[in-house]
Amino acid sequence: MATPEPPVSPAPLAQPVRPRFRRILVVRFLGVALALLLAFLLIVVLVVVAPLAQRHAEALFSSQTQTVRAEVATAFDDVGGLQTLLIADWQANPPTLDAPEAFIRHARGVMAALPAATSVVLGNERGQGWLLLWRADRQEWWLRLTDRERWGDEHRFVAFDPQGQELRRWRERLPYDPRERPWYRLATGQPGVTRWTHPYVFYTTREPGITAARAWRARDGSLWALGFDLRVQEIQAIAERLSRPLEGRVAIVDTSGDEWLGLAGAAVSLTLGVAPSGEPELMRLDAVPDPVLRALVAHASDAQAVHTAWITGQPWLWTRQPVALGKETLTLFLAAPWMSFLPPLRFWMGALLLSMVLAMAAAAVFMRRWALELSGPIETLADAAHRMAALSFTDSVRTDYSSAELHTLARALNHLRRRLAVYTARLRAREVDLAREVAALRAAEQRLLHIGLHDALTDLPNRRLLMEHLQHALARADRGETSIALLFIDLDRFKEVNDTRGHEVGDELLRAVALRLLHHVRAGDLAARLGGDEFVLLLEGVSAEVAIERTEDVLEALRAPLVAGGERWSLGASIGIALGPRDGADPGTLLRHADEALYRAKAAGRNRWVLYERGFSQSTEATRALRVALEAALQGSGADGLELWWQPQIALDSGEAVAAEGLLRWRHPQRGLVPPAEFIPLAEDAGLMPALGWRVLDLALAAAPELARAQPRWRHVAVNVSARQLELPDFADQVLERLARTGWPAERLELEVTESVLLESAKGRGHLERLAAHGVRLSLDDFGTGYSSLSYLRQLPFDVVKIDASFVRDLGTGAQADSLVEALIAMAKALGLELVAEGVETEAQRAFLAARGVDLGQGYLWSRPQPLAAWLGQR
Repeated sequence: MATPEPPVSPAPLAQPVRPRFRRILVVRFLGVALALLLAFLLIVVLVVVAPLAQRHAEALFSSQTQTVRAEVATAFDDVGGLQTLLIADWQANPPTLDAPEAFIRHARGVMAALPAATSVVLGNERGQGWLLLWRADRQEWWLRLTDRERWGDEHRFVAFDPQGQELRRWRERLPYDPRERPWYRLATGQPGVTRWTHPYVFYTTREPGITAARAWRARDGSLWALGFDLRVQEIQAIAERLSRPLEGRVAIVDTSGDEWLGLAGAAVSLTLGVAPSGEPELMRLDAVPDPVLRALVAHASDAQAVHTAWITGQPWLWTRQPVALGKETLTLFLAAPWMSFLPPLRFWMGALLLSMVLAMAAAAVFMRRWALELSGPIETLADAAHRMAALSFTDSVRTDYSSAELHTLARALNHLRRRLAVYTARLRAREVDLAREVAALRAAEQRLLHIGLHDALTDLPNRRLLMEHLQHALARADRGETSIALLFIDLDRFKEVNDTRGHEVGDELLRAVALRLLHHVRAGDLAARLGGDEFVLLLEGVSAEVAIERTEDVLEALRAPLVAGGERWSLGASIGIALGPRDGADPGTLLRHADEALYRAKAAGRNRWVLYERGFSQSTEATRALRVALEAALQGSGADGLELWWQPQIALDSGEAVAAEGLLRWRHPQRGLVPPAEFIPLAEDAGLMPALGWRVLDLALAAAPELARAQPRWRHVAVNVSARQLELPDFADQVLERLARTGWPAERLELEVTESVLLESAKGRGHLERLAAHGVRLSLDDFGTGYSSLSYLRQLPFDVVKIDASFVRDLGTGAQADSLVEALIAMAKALGLELVAEGVETEAQRAFLAARGVDLGQGYLWSRPQPLAAWLGQR
């Protein structure tokens, strides 16, 4: 039994970090006083300050509104009178394009009397137009004359100096028609009344502005319209002057309420925007970036009173007022922070705040003193309780307090101190016994834990402990970018021992195996028993080569005789090796893969090792998955992954492509292109060749018309036929039915069959004869690779023979290879058949074949097989 730990005296109780009672009292008293003062201040603000600020705002807003109305009236009210004077003068004698002097004189007089005007425009229903514009940037007067009936898009310009001397003349082609301008349309809609346009961009200067226009009929009955172009900058200037005393925002909005005419008080300029048509336009209400202006529009009300709104985290006072512009009405927004209306109140507000601060200071001094009187006795009692908690019972607690409650509490603490002293002495006497009992329980717990994690027979770690170690080993290997090895060991002849000598000898033999394995375990490695005759070695920080060397050592050790039951036993073992994290990133996967490698080792003859490969568990599943995917592709249509790629056949005498062979390709949704050498055997094993063959023929006949249009020199298209297809009783009927359905001529379809196909399909010969009778071309593929080629050429109506690529590839390697090809060529020529050479890759091969009369060549020398789209793009 473990020696019990000596008794330990309790450590002094740690003083918790908490505020002292006196501080809590002071803080709470001050909090109450502060809350009362703040409540008083809030009442003062709501009852006194807020109404004063409201009245101040009403007075200021009213004054500013009157100022805006006066300035707008001063700037724009002369418009109607000036128009009346000009129209009266032109009623009988309107201006003419040939003598514009009267128009110039009157227009200059208007602009002298109306500083806000930048130009005067005049137009009539015949498309004639006059414009006089002062170009401040050039210090010139510009006159533009328009006559849509006589001059069309050509406009005549004259420039004058400030004294009226002509400087130059020129002509420009512009899509300008006065009848299409906003001012003309607005004025002619209600003749005799001055109408104000919405803000728009002037055609000539590209500046924002508004036009005051009036239409009238001359004595000859013609319809005229006169307009004064007024810059928006005049309204912007009014807004800027108004914002200085306001310390807030001033905004003037057009009659419709859609666009800003003036903005001031914010970091926003009255910039031009871009309309959906691409033309410049004034900034719209919903485009202004200033949050205050956006909020004003959102809170807009028809009432002209002063409103309060919470904007950008503070209260604002604002109003909305109408401003007359002729017979139109603009909208004026005035806004300022609520605090900006308090300057007259600051003096007495400061005095009030100072009084509050002094009152708070006096309250703090008084309340601190009161808190000390209340908290002193309580702190003394708390110190006594703290000493008792630290098992110090020597000092008694004073009880001479004037308060009955404090006196009772002090006496109770003294009584508790005496009782605790007695109980503490008794507990210390029991402490040694308790320490011994705890030590015994801990030892038993360790034994139970060991039993739960180790094999009872060999005392090696069991599966549970192995999986825990394996989890940590994989994590360390992943962090250190190293690998681990898991050796799954199975004794080869252990069952014979159990069957012949019984389980007692078998158990003794298993213990001997465990000891021998422990001799081959380094520090940091682990040997475990899973059950029966299965053991596992976990090796950390080893490469595949080192793991194999260690495995050989283990095998050699287990081949050596073992002593059990008084006899020597030679068992041997089979071992499966899996490397982590390469073969498994989690314990379960790695152990399973090591077991699969062990299975392979036992199947290969035992007493050996096998290193796990990914194909062990994936090859069968991968083949099955590929077959399922191929079946799904054959059941679909369109975008199912099965494609026909085309390789041209070249006339060797001219070098032109005259035909093409369709070659099947499969684009797997995950793997991409699957090699034909992989999926064709799979289709043969699964019995899918007939369906695959029909898909090839359907794809070829569907693409043939497009290929014929894109490649008019191609005489025919060729596809391969399998033995399984030829065995079908209705093969010929199916081919002819497809030709009839698509309309593709039979003589432009070539079916390629190999000698091996003919050997496997006796019925196929009859199908081929029938198809040949209907004009379908027949080609013997891989000519020369079998022994019966000549007999088939004599018996069946072939049109073409294709020299196998293996013969073409050997050309130039020796006289024997060249002679063999020459013999094949001579044989085909003697039978009057067309010759196609497959697999032509070099110029030397082409020259050899062309010199000996081969008709067509097919191979990488000219082109690899390409998708249909590639050939459709080559015209």
